[in-house]
Amino acid sequence: MIIYQHETQLQTFLNLLSSVTTRKKVFDVALVATLKDNNIKGIYTVNVADFKEFEFLEIRNPLNI
Repeated sequence: MIIYQHETQLQTFLNLLSSVTTRKKVFDVALVATLKDNNIKGIYTVNVADFKEFEFLEIRNPLNI
């Protein structure tokens, strides 16, 4: 599946960025904004802790499945 950025991505990004506790997550927030705008509710990652702040997102570690 290929997903694309939407016109709403900047606003979604800014809304999500205001909810994170550290600015070091800018790239994670950009990814999550793209996922949210494309109505994707889950992600597979070994960096589960990096995405726990985003309550709408179902996070799974592919190494623990």
